Amino acid sequence: MSTDPVIFIDANQYLLLYGMVEGKKLLDALEEQKEHVFVSRQIVHEVERNKLNAAKLFFVEQFKRFATTQFGMPDHLFGMSEEQRAEITQQIKTLADHAANTKSQLVRIAGETLLQISRSEDEVSRRLKKLYDQAIIANEKEMERARDRKERGNPPGYSKNPLGDQLSWEQFLSRCKGIKGAWIITNDGDFVTKYDGAVLLNPLLCRELSQVMSAEPQIHCFDNLADGIRHFGQNSGVKAEKLPTEKEVEQIKKEQESLPSLSPSRSGLTLSQVIQAQENMRTLWPQIAPGLAEYMSRTQTALQILSASLAPALMGINLPLLESIPAIKPLASDLPGKALHLDNPLQAALPPKSDPASLK
Repeated sequence: MSTDPVIFIDANQYLLLYGMVEGKKLLDALEEQKEHVFVSRQIVHEVERNKLNAAKLFFVEQFKRFATTQFGMPDHLFGMSEEQRAEITQQIKTLADHAANTKSQLVRIAGETLLQISRSEDEVSRRLKKLYDQAIIANEKEMERARDRKERGNPPGYSKNPLGDQLSWEQFLSRCKGIKGAWIITNDGDFVTKYDGAVLLNPLLCRELSQVMSAEPQIHCFDNLADGIRHFGQNSGVKAEKLPTEKEVEQIKKEQESLPSLSPSRSGLTLSQVIQAQENMRTLWPQIAPGLAEYMSRTQTALQILSASLAPALMGINLPLLESIPAIKPLASDLPGKALHLDNPLQAALPPKSDPASLK
């Protein structure tokens, strides 16, 4: 078993490559370090079954930003002549037509790209294939340990979902026996916790990994591929000539932050379910929004009626004291009786500032 340093990359990090403009530098670095990248058959399957929907989601979000806006010309404010207004209006129309035509071409190109992705003929799929060809198949002992991990509810993965991350982790533990350096790149909260810029490995996973590695193991965690692959190249001692520069890393991270999140949620959704849920929300939101707004309006009206009906009963209660009770404070702050502090004639009948002792 090789003792060379190893990189674990979660499936959703690969999927982000299908929505990035600056992804070529990451693919170059991955190809250069492919001998050190751990890839399981499970990770390959997860990327393959989700990459088409992920790419579609990325394209849809990009086209939203390409939407053209209508711009009217208030000629009575600008003091323009009829000729000037007509000329500028025509220029605006020309720009809008050009934008619409460009968007139409991009939509067509996106459709062709999605067809290529479905056939794994796109550039990202073809270049990742070099990694996939070395994917490790789980043995029976690893399968058994993964099932036990799932039944016990131990991370990673969720007990109600099919075997996935549990299996990849057991294979990763097998691969890390005797090595000194391990790099883990994932944004999945079942693997890591983020705090103030730090990415911290789950304590149980950290203990398991430390037990199989050599003495004084070095474990590094990152939530994005750009930072992770650059740190690996600079600190692992391996040859690394195709790393993204610091400036390129920042550009890549900024672009990734603008992409829809593909990280499985704490509710236990699979990656496929996360993608489908985002697509459903995008489609259904225009239908849901009007009804939700009406519901919120009716709820607010009902609360106002309730507050008005309760106000007389609360006229004799010292409101500052009432607001000091945590369970009542939210309601008390919205009561019409709040006006007692300002102009209600009954204010004079209430003690202005009293403490609990005054009620004894």
